[in-house]
Formats: sequence, structure tokens, C-alpha cells
Amino acid sequence: IRSWQRIITGMVTDMRNLNLYPERGFTLLETLISLFILTTALLGFAALSTQALQATRGAIHHDLATLQAIDMAERMRSNPLAVHSSSYFDLSGTPTGSDCSATSCDPTMMAKFDLREWNQRNTSLLPSGVGVIDNRGDHIEITIQWQEGVASVEHTLQITPL
Repeated sequence: IRSWQRIITGMVTDMRNLNLYPERGFTLLETLISLFILTTALLGFAALSTQALQATRGAIHHDLATLQAIDMAERMRSNPLAVHSSSYFDLSGTPTGSDCSATSCDPTMMAKFDLREWNQRNTSLLPSGVGVIDNRGDHIEITIQWQEGVASVEHTLQITPL
């Protein structure tokens, strides 16, 4: 009888320890924590990508402004009479005048044409782009301004007189 009692007692003990629903996989809390970490990482990556795109656009605008400033410097070098008579420095905005690409022009008319063409190109390449040329005595400053988001950016190129 005692041996049967031990067997039955052992079986009851084993049945009490028997788990009908064994734990497998992840709990809801672990899943939520993992989802939170993944979402935070993805939002960080999206913000980083946006910053990279803005920085790239700003670098492109700086490169375009540099090329435009060099273009005006070359135009001025090819028209030294207008530079010496200060024809480039008395102009602002987009001056009117004849089309010097189709007809011959004197140096002053060519300076007006150059500035008009240059500023039209500044406006088309840069957001709200406009250029100004100043004679500072010992050097000439070619300044280009444009709108970069909410801030106004200025790029200045200094060249020595001809």
C-alpha cells in the first residue's frame, strides 16, 4: 500500500507542477518596449536625413553663388573701361538697357547689360537671389544674397582691381 501511496502522491505532485500554458515568446511589455525603441530610432533617422538634405541644399546654393560671383568678375575683367569709369558700381538691381548680345554696345551699356543678365541669373538660380558690386578702394566686392529658409545668407567675393 505504501508503494502505491508514493506513486499516487508523486503523480498528484507532478500534476500540480504541470503547466497547461507554458510561457513561450515575448510578453506584451517586452514587445511595447521594443516597438518604442524602434520608433525612436526611426524618428531620429528621419530627422538626420532632413538635416542632411538641408545642408546639401545650402552647400549647393553656396557653390552657385560662388560661380555667379566668378562670372561677374570675368565679365568685369572683359570690360576694363567700364570698371575704370565706375560704370559697374553706379548700378543696382536689374537695370534696363539694350541687348548687347545682339548689338554692339559701349562699355557703360555693356556694364548695364552684364548686371541685368547677372541678376536675372542670380534670381533664377538662388531663392530671392540678388547681387551687388561695390568699389572699396583697394578691392572690389561682389556680394550675392539669397534666402535660405527663414534666414538671409550673404556670400561675398573680393577681387583686386584690374
